[in-house]
Amino acid sequence: MKRLAAKRTEELELCELDEGLGRLRLCEPEQQRAMERSLSKLGQLTPVLANSRSGQVEIIDGFKRVRGARALGWSAIRVDVAEVDSSAAKVWMCQSNGGRGLSELEEAWVIRALHREDGLMQSEIARLFGRHKSWVNRRLLLAEGLSDALQADLRLGLLSASAGRELARLPRGNQDAVAAVIKQRGLTIKQISGLVEAWRQAESDEQRSTLLERAGHGDVQRVPRKRARTPAEWLMRDIEEARRRSARLQGRLMGAPLSRLGLETSELVGRELLSLRPVLKALVVTIERSLGEPTEVRHDA
Repeated sequence: MKRLAAKRTEELELCELDEGLGRLRLCEPEQQRAMERSLSKLGQLTPVLANSRSGQVEIIDGFKRVRGARALGWSAIRVDVAEVDSSAAKVWMCQSNGGRGLSELEEAWVIRALHREDGLMQSEIARLFGRHKSWVNRRLLLAEGLSDALQADLRLGLLSASAGRELARLPRGNQDAVAAVIKQRGLTIKQISGLVEAWRQAESDEQRSTLLERAGHGDVQRVPRKRARTPAEWLMRDIEEARRRSARLQGRLMGAPLSRLGLETSELVGRELLSLRPVLKALVVTIERSLGEPTEVRHDA
């Protein structure tokens, strides 16, 4: 497919942009932070690419730029607006990343969306991408071989794409338990690969339980800091991190309704958001006490 020809370039308010197709992309925290630093230092170098359909401006490429702009408190961003159908927009997502391309998992989500949502046959998808039908089939098997909870973790950046590929080797019913241990203990990709392989070879539930108990213990070596941070340095670091992440979370929640994530994923995210309420209330009380300000605790909030 040739590069999309933009109908126009506009300065659009961030609230006008629909991030629905963001469900087909991974959230990669390190890359997002790098984008925020670039925007802060250099400004917006490249317009976001979006598609105008049914009165909505739907982002095709530039999700990190939009989220970074929100985190930095921008109100508007420059956008190249094209007009194509739904399937063409999804195909272009795979071809608009400056040669870097999407990860195998992101490609799998796009292929599944084309097949399930747009109703394209596998042979049609293969033709659009200039690939063999077997390539399309492998991507479909990857996307549909992951549990819903695991896919939600991947989209939210709680697990890496590499971890997702390894976990896809397990039956769907086993993935969530292994993923929970990976997240809790921060396993490296080498450790994850070893755990998945051992799990596949285990012959009983008892052996698998033992694998989960031992996973990662004694394997991770931490590099000591040259100088320990002072209490003030830790406080400043945590304050800045809380400010940045709060702005990013607010921007994402304002960008699109949770319903666009799909029923199961939106319910999962909703539960996590509700769990934040008591944590944030307690933090406000602690901040006010630290500053010597009077605190009123509302028991009906």
